[in-house]
Order: sequence, then C-alpha cells, then structure tokens
Amino acid sequence: MALEYESKTIEIVVKPKKEEIFSINATVIRVANEGGGEFVTLTQETNDVERTIAVEKDDWPLIAAVVSEMMASLEAGK
Repeated sequence: MALEYESKTIEIVVKPKKEEIFSINATVIRVANEGGGEFVTLTQETNDVERTIAVEKDDWPLIAAVVSEMMASLEAGK
C-alpha cells in the first residue's frame, strides 16, 4: 500500500516589498508543534535579538479582537 502525502505551508514572511526576508522589518509567522499540538509563532529579529510569541488556537479570537480594537484607537501619525 502506497503512503499518501500532503503539503502544508508552515512558514510565511511578512515584509516590506523591497526588503530582504531577513529584514528587521520582517515578521516570520510559523506553525509550530512541540508535541502538544500545533500553535502559531510570530518572530521578529532586531539588532541580532530574536523575539517570539506563541499563540494557541483557542486564544487567537480574543487576542485578534483586542489588537483590532487597539489598532482602531491609535492616533494617526503618533
């Protein structure tokens, strides 16, 4: 019996169009799994310091709603 395969995108880089993927303005979004199930990480590297946050699937709706609300309240240009 032949094995069945599938492909899965597990990393996307969000960056300014004219910058390299290793730009300090880039954010790397990954699907990760350390044995307890999948979650998403967001990573940025600034001055050789890598900062990563991990987000569980169940936490995302509230986090996204709060971030959207806070973004809407930001003052333009400040």
